[in-house]
Amino acid sequence: MSDVRPGDTPPPTGGDHHAADAPGPTAGWADEERAEALRAASTDWPSSDLTDRDLDDLELVLDGLLEPHPLSVPREASTALDRGTPLALRDPEGTMVAVLRVARVLDPVPASDATGGDRAGDDGAGGDADAVRVAGELVGVTRPVRWSFSRLRATPSELRTRLAVHDQVVAVLTDRALHRADVDDLRAEVAADRAHLLLVQLERREAGADTTAAVTRALEAMLHELRVPSTLTLLPAPARLFDDRHDERLDAIAGVLGASRRLRLGRTGVDVDAAIRAGDPVSADATFATVAAELRAAHPPRHDRGLVVLFTGLSGSGKSTVANALRGRLLERGDRRVTLLDGDLVRRHLSRGLGFSPQDRATNVRRIGYVAAEIARHGGLVLCAPIAPEAGVRDEVRTMVEDAGAGFVLVHVATPLEVCEQRDRKGLYAKARAGQVRDFTGIDAPYDVPVDPELRVDTVDTTPDACATRVLDDLVARGWLTAR
Repeated sequence: MSDVRPGDTPPPTGGDHHAADAPGPTAGWADEERAEALRAASTDWPSSDLTDRDLDDLELVLDGLLEPHPLSVPREASTALDRGTPLALRDPEGTMVAVLRVARVLDPVPASDATGGDRAGDDGAGGDADAVRVAGELVGVTRPVRWSFSRLRATPSELRTRLAVHDQVVAVLTDRALHRADVDDLRAEVAADRAHLLLVQLERREAGADTTAAVTRALEAMLHELRVPSTLTLLPAPARLFDDRHDERLDAIAGVLGASRRLRLGRTGVDVDAAIRAGDPVSADATFATVAAELRAAHPPRHDRGLVVLFTGLSGSGKSTVANALRGRLLERGDRRVTLLDGDLVRRHLSRGLGFSPQDRATNVRRIGYVAAEIARHGGLVLCAPIAPEAGVRDEVRTMVEDAGAGFVLVHVATPLEVCEQRDRKGLYAKARAGQVRDFTGIDAPYDVPVDPELRVDTVDTTPDACATRVLDDLVARGWLTAR
């Protein structure tokens, strides 16, 4: 473990590689009187909706923990943005969180230069030709509400006030649980300076809410074992906290929060975490039983975790038939709760009113993915059988599912187009060839063949039941089902 005093390095102001584009933006929270006036005046302002990841970045900027940087907004929204225009920044529910007074509208970051930090916390902003970057003064209006562990959430000013009574404050900023080796180091460092420990958990959204909550409980359990004067607080951790300026940023944040110096943890605990996630046994010499129990609750063995199996393929490829056959086999086993989200059935209920344009098809698959992820979040096994022609949208579904802490298996039902067209059970291929149906996948709309699915099957020379057996065997081999 090494330590660095926050004053040894300059605070993170204007250090982004695009900072030269920004005309010295400033940021901070408005007092309540000004905030109320801004809310009242905002009804006619242009606005931009932020994602949860954007909000994480924005909150740290407004708290003075990260440097302001250009914000990415949709290009169509930028047409009304002149110098001095107030842009309302809203959370996913429509609440205005902040105001950006535009100083300059910039071109999007070239894809070759994108680092994922050009929209607050949005890894996909860099290189987006449909977005522009906007720089200017940021004024916070409404602090985002974080409902979990509210007792452990304090603003930087509140923390500084609380910690000011201590002569020495050592800070540890971590996104993982701490184990015995960490505790031994912490105990020695705190005792040497008779210091107060500030333990800051960095909440990474990509880890999933269940995992970050488990880490919080594990850190509380660790502090009970450590038994030194301490303060635990939680801090959102956007992606750019973990770029190549990681250590510099964390050193500066520790200072802003009121610490005398920051301690850097060793790597031993990372290996312990990995073993627990993998379901491997961990000795009592490596961690505390209470810490391990909290982490294992968030990382059950695969056969107890949620899973989404997405079947993709052309119309008539046999996706639904194989999915139904697999559902039957799973019901026979009786060890998993199974939900089937078939493309046709979903369109009658969840996606009623959507057409078959590329945009509507993508929306349909995203809806299926969202519902599947929520079922899998609670341990369910979900079989999805849409055409899902776009690789990018399939990747979005994978991300949704994995962010929910569940597994994702992509099965490509690779029946060739000519076979699907010969079957034509619904007569749609004939209508597409005759021009009576537009945007039909495989005829006049593209299908992105999966490059690296977890499994590839076809129903030309293999029966649907045999294909289902192949999928079942694959799930057993991957640990998602127990062997029978």
